[in-house]
Amino acid sequence: MAVVYNDKVCVPANELIILDTRRKVGSQGGFISEGTYASMVRRGQLRVVRRSTPGSSALIEFDTMRPDIKQQYTAANGDPYADLAARSQKGILEEEMRYNNRAYNFFSAYRYGADRCLPPEKIDGYTLAVNVMEALLRLRDRQKRSAIGGRTRINVWERLGEQCQAILEVRDSRGKQMFPHNLPKSWKALKRKCETYEAARAESEEEGFLSVIHKNYGNAAASRMREKQSREHSGLAESLIRQFLGLHMNWNNVQVMEEYNKAAAVFGLEEIRSPQTVGAYREKFNVVTKTRRKGVGAWNSALKKQVRRTPPKTAFTFLVFDGWDVELLYRRTQVKRVRRGGTVKEETTETYYNRKTIVVVLDACCKYPVGYAIGDNECDALIREALINSVRHGKELFGARYMPVQMQCDNYHKKSLFPFYERMCKYLVPAEVKNAQAKVVEPYFLYLINKYFKKFPSFAGFGITASKEIQPNLAWLRDHRHLIPTEEECVRKIHEVMAQERAMKIDAYMEAWRNTPDDRKIRFPDEPYLALMGEIGRRTHKLEARGIILERNGMRYVYDSLDRSLLDHLGTSWTVRYDPDDMSHILITNAGKRGTKDEGKEIGTLRYLLDEKEAVPMALIDQEERHFEQRRKIREFNDSLKREIIETAENDVETIRSNVYNTGLPGHNILERLLITDSRGQHKDNRNALRLEAEDIEPEEEPETKVRIPEDDDDYDFDPTTAGFSR
Repeated sequence: MAVVYNDKVCVPANELIILDTRRKVGSQGGFISEGTYASMVRRGQLRVVRRSTPGSSALIEFDTMRPDIKQQYTAANGDPYADLAARSQKGILEEEMRYNNRAYNFFSAYRYGADRCLPPEKIDGYTLAVNVMEALLRLRDRQKRSAIGGRTRINVWERLGEQCQAILEVRDSRGKQMFPHNLPKSWKALKRKCETYEAARAESEEEGFLSVIHKNYGNAAASRMREKQSREHSGLAESLIRQFLGLHMNWNNVQVMEEYNKAAAVFGLEEIRSPQTVGAYREKFNVVTKTRRKGVGAWNSALKKQVRRTPPKTAFTFLVFDGWDVELLYRRTQVKRVRRGGTVKEETTETYYNRKTIVVVLDACCKYPVGYAIGDNECDALIREALINSVRHGKELFGARYMPVQMQCDNYHKKSLFPFYERMCKYLVPAEVKNAQAKVVEPYFLYLINKYFKKFPSFAGFGITASKEIQPNLAWLRDHRHLIPTEEECVRKIHEVMAQERAMKIDAYMEAWRNTPDDRKIRFPDEPYLALMGEIGRRTHKLEARGIILERNGMRYVYDSLDRSLLDHLGTSWTVRYDPDDMSHILITNAGKRGTKDEGKEIGTLRYLLDEKEAVPMALIDQEERHFEQRRKIREFNDSLKREIIETAENDVETIRSNVYNTGLPGHNILERLLITDSRGQHKDNRNALRLEAEDIEPEEEPETKVRIPEDDDDYDFDPTTAGFSR
């Protein structure tokens, strides 16, 4: 159906497009495809004078269309001019209506108060009112010009009032009002409103638009409370309201109203008569009072702007960890010794409210639990165990130990744990205090509850702040407490859950590791790993000729090193650090000597990495290539040490000889010390002559002095601890 828009004859775009039932575009009488329509619009062959909006089609100016398109449209929908002429008999005011797009833009951009905008229905209503009033004013002016002598002999506004009410009955094909304005029904009131708009429009177009807006949506309807304030009390009312709303006691609206009215009586302010007024102020000042009322956590979770982050696509790049009380109950039996009637008896008590604590180390890539540890409560030892588990599990997956590029932690025991964290990764980023949204591991615990733990009968429920509707039936748990598992069963279930999580995500995680660049794969060498995460032996050890002997779980391990400097500390007591999953290396550090106050205490100023010493078969036929290589390295080390001992001894003898026998004659020392002249009174000539004679003397050859070192048996080293001979 053709329409007149901005004094131009236009047709809806849907009447040109072929009907597409799937996308609900076009009409039955359409004759061009949607793609052709879009192409013609881009090339300017169809001029769009109004873009489409929800519920209304775009408008195309009819006169600018190509002749063939016009012909096809006329054949399908009739002549638009004839259609408009037939519909022009509906009413003079309707024909005079023009859509004022500037008014719509003004009302849409209008703001009042702090940052409030007009409701959508008000924007449409005010725009329609402006359109109707402008049409009425044009009709009034036209009637005045057509009157004889320039004076109207009939009441124009009575007729305009009738027409203004008549357009309320105009409806579209669906029966909806086309002009649902709210202008006055009385022609006198309508006249006053239109003339008020005309007077304001004479100043500026914006003033005319402002005259239409009700006072409730502008500065004219300011709060009565603010009007009652005197100059010396300016802003006092709002300050009191904010102060009462921000109290940590969280007063309700009635309590705030009562306390405010007490203060208002003292300062001469108007009282608040309804708690709803306080509710309005609570909403208005919520930003500045919520933090004081709820604390820093409310600021971080509800007010503070958060940085939108994306997880890494590479493995072992960003690890985050936290502790959580697993919502899974288990029963525990406690035995106490109590005195009753003069005798001591043992009483057994069984409790059913116990829960385990798990520390999960989560890789933000794929949300893979790379490490975890289970304990009774969160502590330093449990956190360290979880991080150690992450490194060891990474070795199982990747074949070697790697340290994460970045780790995120909370501020729990940061004085004791932060040095451990910093030595474990390249970048340490602590999460902000009271900001749970900063750690992705927090929602991961909720995911574990919904996917796994909620399915167990011993599920303990959500936190105390959760809704009661989602909590388990506590009465059922109390009546069936005999079904609550033991501590061992509870721990086994937690291990099964983490194993399922790892199995479900392992393929995607390994693919992420294969896509990880080499510069992000930071190796974790054995020495810093053992120094940071190795278990410490129960006692100190001394270095023997065989090396360091360590006994663990009934097994004996022998470790040694070919580092020459280690022999300089033969009398040192050593503390041993080892990895129970990999006993091929140990790290030894010096400890306090026996008899001192630091006896047995690790000092750590000396550190050596020792390799496990493999036993070589006695029979040559049983030896392999690696055994011959091991014997060769030991033989070369012994030869080097032997040469060092011999060369040091020879150098010492030569040094002593050069310092003790540095003079040729005994008398020479007398002339050096005493100034005794000869019969001619000379002293220096005699001293110099003795020196020349000493240089001409042939020194007698001393017998060669050699330090002999007994030769070692090249074949075997006898170890009485490993030999099975009887003595």
